Amino acid sequence: MKNKIYLYTIVAFLLISNAVSSQTSDNLKQNFITIIQGVWVSTDYINDIEKIKSPLKCQQKLEYKQPLDDMLTMVIDVKNRTDSIEVGVSIGNHEEYYFTIYFQIGQHKNSLKTNNMPDYDNHSNFYEISYKTINNVNYLFLSCYDRTNKIISTKQFSKVAEKQNNNDVAWGIQYIVNKKLFSGNYFLIDSATNTKTKVQFNNDGSLQGFPNFNTYHIVTDYAGSPIFLDVDIILFRNEKRDVTQYAFQIVKDTIFLYSIIFEEEIGLPSELDELKYKLVRCN
Repeated sequence: MKNKIYLYTIVAFLLISNAVSSQTSDNLKQNFITIIQGVWVSTDYINDIEKIKSPLKCQQKLEYKQPLDDMLTMVIDVKNRTDSIEVGVSIGNHEEYYFTIYFQIGQHKNSLKTNNMPDYDNHSNFYEISYKTINNVNYLFLSCYDRTNKIISTKQFSKVAEKQNNNDVAWGIQYIVNKKLFSGNYFLIDSATNTKTKVQFNNDGSLQGFPNFNTYHIVTDYAGSPIFLDVDIILFRNEKRDVTQYAFQIVKDTIFLYSIIFEEEIGLPSELDELKYKLVRCN
């Protein structure tokens, strides 16, 4: 009889423990869900884009001295998740990686545990994600800790959108580069005819008013191929999806678009040709 009572006690304890654990996880999820949901881009990268106005130079500026240096985006979608979330990451704006966030309290009340991410220097390091509200704006912080719970490095991320319309983990980079560099209204001045046309560039890469083109794509990934021409490239497409490439330079409120001479053997840009258009920002 005593054994049965003892067994019932253990079962009851386990059921209560599981219920408390489930409730704790649900509470954590409710606390974090509205904050971490969204598309996040490295705050440093956004600041560099605003200052340097060159995706090429921003990528060249990336350093790989500490863990997290090359992590530029996080895509967090909390729907249909119970005790964990899979996060898509853009590494160096060239490769993708995925890690998992668990609804388990980390080093402090605003942090959550994650699974192990690749740290080739020290396999004992671990990572946590946390949030902080600054001037009524929420930011995410991904932190690397050593085995003594000391922070080695931290990277700050800013939310650029609540969700994205495709599965590309680098979508947030494209979106924020469009928004910071090109999005807006311009007078398009044709260098050959000196005609002026009003055009509009949108955050999503759509385009109105530019003759023969209806979308644009700013090149943000220059890794993996040799660079013969140290300038930024933008691609324009028409309704048939034909592509025309121009080099661009931004000077104050004007964007200069240049035609390009390509290296014949490998087909990469090698020389600037002539100024084709000027885009002068207007209201």
